[in-house]
Amino acid sequence: MPFSLQELSRWLGITPFEMWMHLLCTSVFSLLVPLKVEGALAESASWWQVFSPLFISDALSGYYTIIVFMRLYMSHHVALAASRSLWSAVLLLLFFLFKLLLCLRLEEISEISGATAMAPLFSAFGLLAIRGCYVNDSD
Repeated sequence: MPFSLQELSRWLGITPFEMWMHLLCTSVFSLLVPLKVEGALAESASWWQVFSPLFISDALSGYYTIIVFMRLYMSHHVALAASRSLWSAVLLLLFFLFKLLLCLRLEEISEISGATAMAPLFSAFGLLAIRGCYVNDSD
C-alpha cells in the first residue's frame, strides 16, 4: 500500500512543498536527459546544463530550509529547528555530492569510478532507512 502524503513527509523530513519542487525539477531533468543522450540538444549543451534543474532544486530546498529554520527559531522551537535543519542539510549535501560526482564522471573531467559517484547516494539511502525505523518507533 502506498504511503500517504503525511507519512512520506514525516519519513523524508521534508514538506509537501519541497516534494512538489523536487518532483517538478526532476520532471524537467527527465525530459532533458533523453534529449542529451539522443543528440537532440545542441552539441554545446553539457551535462552541467542538463543537471541544472536538479542543482536549482537543491538551491531552492536549501533556501527553504533556512527560512523554516529561522521561523522555528523565532518561535522558540530551537531543538526542532536544529534537528530539522541538520537532517535537511545532511540529505541535501549527500544528494548534491552525488549529482556533482556524476556530472564530473559524465563530463570526463575526473577519473571517478561509478562506485565513488554512487557512494553519497548509498549513504543517503542508509540514513533514510535508519530514519524510517526511528519514525515508525515514535508513532
